[in-house]
Amino acid sequence: MFEKNNCENRFPKLPCGCFIIGPTGPTGPTGPAGGPTGPTGPTGPTGATGATGPTGPTGATGPTGPTGTAETLAVGTTTTGDAGTEATVTDSGGSPNHIFDFVIPRGFNGIDGQDGEIGPTGPTGPTGPTGATGTAGATGPTGPTGATGATGPTGPTGKCECHCRSNGQLVTNGDMESRSNNKPSNWLFINPAAINSVTSQGRVHSGSWAVNIGDKSAIIQTIPTTNSGCFYQLSFFARGEGSQVGFTATVTFETTTGPIIGGTISVRQQDITNSNRDFAFYQLVTSASPANTTGITIKFLVNASGNQSLDLDDVSLIIS
Repeated sequence: MFEKNNCENRFPKLPCGCFIIGPTGPTGPTGPAGGPTGPTGPTGPTGATGATGPTGPTGATGPTGPTGTAETLAVGTTTTGDAGTEATVTDSGGSPNHIFDFVIPRGFNGIDGQDGEIGPTGPTGPTGPTGATGTAGATGPTGPTGATGATGPTGPTGKCECHCRSNGQLVTNGDMESRSNNKPSNWLFINPAAINSVTSQGRVHSGSWAVNIGDKSAIIQTIPTTNSGCFYQLSFFARGEGSQVGFTATVTFETTTGPIIGGTISVRQQDITNSNRDFAFYQLVTSASPANTTGITIKFLVNASGNQSLDLDDVSLIIS
């Protein structure tokens, strides 16, 4: 008889399901054979294979158990727990009274340990000092300066080819000091009855005389010249003898094909000074004279109300 307490003593580390087996009784005599065996009936048709059911979800992998200790049994085989292999042990004990089977479950894999923390980075060591700069080598001596070559001969003196050189004052009697019949000499007149020389204090810009020009009257002078491509500058001083005085000063180039305006100054009534001893200064620069110029004409035309008039003095025309 195999008792339960012996199972536990023999395999203390295994879960035992031991039980008591009694003695086997004697075998009875074999009975007479029965009648003849009937014929075997035909095999029925194989039924259709049923549809395969869906595969169930895979379970989560369990943690690895600790490594088992190897143990040799009297009969059969065993494995260590870390291999995770399931082994079957059979023990017959050499006797019918010692027959039992049981399964040794596989061991669990142990839990992986946590990674250790990374240690802090050590401080960077100090940078070593920079070595001293070596001394610069001495500068070599400067070579001698070569001799200066001989100076070449001086070229001939150039000639000024500019035909627009200033010839000084081009207006004759622009200061109005020369008179004839109480009118300035060397001038032409439009409506001469309204044109007279004046010498009263406060009405002359310089010298002793000026010219007074009445309404719708003009004085004109033409200067001969053949210069082309030159610019001319006209300037003069004027004042109103009354507040309603205006005038137009014009420079005209006389050419072989007709007159061409070179520049104009226009002053409206009430835009010119009219106080004694107070003259306004006016100036213009003409356009370039045409190639076929034969002369330049300057003209002063007055537009005044009633008996009012213009005092004019120190007229100038030069090449600019």
